[in-house]
Amino acid sequence: MAGAVATVPIRSRRRDPDSRLSVGLRVSHLLNTVDLQPPGFSPSATLIIRRFRDPMPRQLQPDAWAVHSTTAWERAAQSGLTELSRRAARPASGFVPLNSNAVLFTDQSELLACLARDLLSGSARSLWWWRAVLRALPSTAVDAIVSAWRRDARYVPAALAQLVSRGEALSVISAFTPAQALDIFQEVASSFEIGNLCSLFHQPLQISFRPRDSGKTLGDIRSVGTIHEVQESTSNPTLPPWDKFFSDSIIPPALGPERSTLLGVGLCLQEIPRIVRGRHFAQAFAHWRQSTLQPSRTTENASHLRPIEQRADSFITEDRLKISDPARPPGAQEARVIEIEVKNASDGSVVLLGSGSSHHPPALPTHEVAAPTSDIVQQDAPETAPARDAASSTIKLPSTPPPPIPGDAGSTTLPRIHPLSVSFSTEPKIIAPDAIPAESPSPPKDNAYIGESFQTELGGILFLINVLKALDLPRSIETECRRDLGISSWELLELLGRCLLAPSESHLTSDPVWEAIALLDGRSTATPPGTHFAPSNFYRIPEPWISSASAPISLEKLQIRQRGSLLELWHPNGFPILSRRFAKQASLDTVRKEAKYFTDGSAELSPFQNSPRPHAGCHPVGIRIGKPLRRFLAFLLPYVRVRLAQSLGLPLDRRPFFAKSLLLQRAKIWITKTHVDLMMDLNNASGRIRLSGLDATPGWVPSFGHVITFHFGKGN
Repeated sequence: MAGAVATVPIRSRRRDPDSRLSVGLRVSHLLNTVDLQPPGFSPSATLIIRRFRDPMPRQLQPDAWAVHSTTAWERAAQSGLTELSRRAARPASGFVPLNSNAVLFTDQSELLACLARDLLSGSARSLWWWRAVLRALPSTAVDAIVSAWRRDARYVPAALAQLVSRGEALSVISAFTPAQALDIFQEVASSFEIGNLCSLFHQPLQISFRPRDSGKTLGDIRSVGTIHEVQESTSNPTLPPWDKFFSDSIIPPALGPERSTLLGVGLCLQEIPRIVRGRHFAQAFAHWRQSTLQPSRTTENASHLRPIEQRADSFITEDRLKISDPARPPGAQEARVIEIEVKNASDGSVVLLGSGSSHHPPALPTHEVAAPTSDIVQQDAPETAPARDAASSTIKLPSTPPPPIPGDAGSTTLPRIHPLSVSFSTEPKIIAPDAIPAESPSPPKDNAYIGESFQTELGGILFLINVLKALDLPRSIETECRRDLGISSWELLELLGRCLLAPSESHLTSDPVWEAIALLDGRSTATPPGTHFAPSNFYRIPEPWISSASAPISLEKLQIRQRGSLLELWHPNGFPILSRRFAKQASLDTVRKEAKYFTDGSAELSPFQNSPRPHAGCHPVGIRIGKPLRRFLAFLLPYVRVRLAQSLGLPLDRRPFFAKSLLLQRAKIWITKTHVDLMMDLNNASGRIRLSGLDATPGWVPSFGHVITFHFGKGN
């Protein structure tokens, strides 16, 4: 809970100003020694109290010379705050009576959304709970919103999602000038480390989005994960990359490029962050931005946006598909399905006609095929991803505005924005250029966890976030192999955690921490991590990993391992530093050339020794993964194990048991839309982990999209 005391009235028998000042400083010091966190209260929540009476008058300090408050007064204050938090009103849920003594915001994003709504309605300055907030903001409403959102840009995507869920986003976004919207977007992009989109907005790249072999037919279109690279069609209107996931009723084209970019990218960061960080999203964004700078082309393509009835005379071909009714809540036993006649007109547009019936909606398949490179042989596609017909296409139907947030004052849940997309097999006349992943919509988040806490035996899983942060995973590996691997940070965290468990510890697969990680990643627990993994034929350990190791990693002796066309260079400590597949078996000159990346050519190369390697092996407990993903983890995990063993002071000559020394930590975890809080008992803290620094608070981690905090206290 965010704790701050704005005003404390003090009554003293002394009337002189110096005495009042000294008493005020002393009371301020005593209050700073009090732990105002109520037991069982979310650490990321903000509780604003209008008036809080002294729970034990004249009992704040035991004597006149005490430097710390009394334990009894602290417990009484916590008890009073707990009672106030239970009765606190929720501005996010609706009307708040003016005589309310406390209001509650689950996190900072909810506070930003409510502040923007009240400022635009003109009621903010008449509401007592905004007085302390508005003191640090400009006087005008729009300038105040811009200032607050720029200051807390990391929470803007979640705030936008909440405003969309209540149908208030368009009024807020429309109030910004294009320059203000662009300023907020730049702050958001900087916070989430996607500054390349800002550069593309100002100077969209003049690049071609055609496949390398432009003579390929539609069936030969290459894909990376679920990302299709197709030939540009000048007759098809260029759509923004978020158009596949959010309808025009949520992000109208009339908003303009700056406002549309803020709203579209913000919602994508909240709902589908994996897509936003990909190279193909940047390509589609640059393509759309370039089209907005060409008015003649926009006018030329305006005919494709005409109403359906105006194109009734066009020649059409028919097909039928089924989509689930968006008005019915997700996860229902029996979904109402609308049968629609899909008619491709001669001008390339799509006509939708039909009526509803009751059926089960069909599953939407995905397509994952790795793109080959010019000098490396391509592997098979991931085994975990089902294949899809190359002729399948994806279209989007406008959806109705999402329902308002529930009016329950105790509710802490937020309805998820469901992208409405349908897939069908037909003979499409036109394929949208530079399509971004056409994966099925993510399932709604498990509302049982949002804003709530749960107990776990594997609290140490979150300590691995510091490992991923220090190694800059997975981005550092993607930079080395020059490829989007299609794996998110939350997925990689789960995979590493499962691989560090021993097969005998399979009972830990039922721990709720796995469900929480899937929730934070925006997928269902039935979807294993790495489903959209796009493998590479080339993996290499970044050079900074070796130079920044806590213990020296010598490269004087390297071992060569060749299995057919696959070349591997291994370190004597038992981890690979290079894995590359060539078109044929690599020659000795090729091996030396690859080794020069790590050394000056003086390294001793020797054949691979089939000795026991305590850090090798890849067996994620409780799930099955495809062969390409296993190969990637088999390359990455040995080095991670060596670094963990060095940090924890474990011997390198035998296989360490990380479950007992690191992962098995009983804790309570709080999850909100923007925060993850781990609460542990300080008495159970491990000395090895404390000395290694793995339990240091990560704070804001852009790749995870959350503020992650570790709390240690008595009785947590």
